[in-house]
Amino acid sequence: MKRPVPKSAEKPETQKDPRLRALFARVEASAAETQTAMVRERAAAGTLLHTLLGRPLTERETLVHIDPRYHTVSLGRLLLSSAPAEPEEREARARLALAITDLLPGTGKPKAVIASLRSSALLHIADALREQGRLDEARAALALVPAEIEACGDVLDQAGYCLALGRLRREQSRFDEALALLARAADLYDDLDERIEGAVALTELGELALHQHELSRAAIAFDRALRGGATLHSGDLRERAAFGAALALDRLQADEPPEADNLPLREEE
Repeated sequence: MKRPVPKSAEKPETQKDPRLRALFARVEASAAETQTAMVRERAAAGTLLHTLLGRPLTERETLVHIDPRYHTVSLGRLLLSSAPAEPEEREARARLALAITDLLPGTGKPKAVIASLRSSALLHIADALREQGRLDEARAALALVPAEIEACGDVLDQAGYCLALGRLRREQSRFDEALALLARAADLYDDLDERIEGAVALTELGELALHQHELSRAAIAFDRALRGGATLHSGDLRERAAFGAALALDRLQADEPPEADNLPLREEE
């Protein structure tokens, strides 16, 4: 049987030096206080969001600016995660989240946390603008993202940037760039074990590869999506990946010559 380690031997430095004991106590108290504040902030975000969305669109940003209760990272994140499918409303909520980031300096939030929320908001804005066909505005929003990612070092935002830029390049008919960016996004999501997001990127990669008659690449992408998070998705992602895989394999077996296909190019909703 393994003998327990005496408490006096676990942290000999802290046992010997009362200054270190006091330092550890202060650090533990500060961490507990921070955790409690985060829990309170997250709990309040739902009520704040409900109140905010109950106001006319023209009044929301004014309310956010004048009321300090709305100056929280949790509310910004909730605005992004709860946005509906309609790109106009998604853009409006993302712009509110972006406005919140302008009000966070001075609240004690770390700069990296603010930069991460800012990059996420810009990515949502760019994607919503792209869906509305406002490609130049989407490009301008995406151009602001790399600086925020550099400031926060968030690999998840880097993956989201590759996905958003890949979608934009697809709409611009810059297909080689789009394929490379979607593949990069899929790999980053895979590294982070973000299975659903990875399956989205892989399915869109497969659809674009199929459109470009890169049948082997398409089949591999669809297969990875189906073995990954496609089955966990609440929408039609699994059906899209399965249909694409079947179509790619049929064409590979038939050695079908390149010609226009009927698989629509569309992003995951």
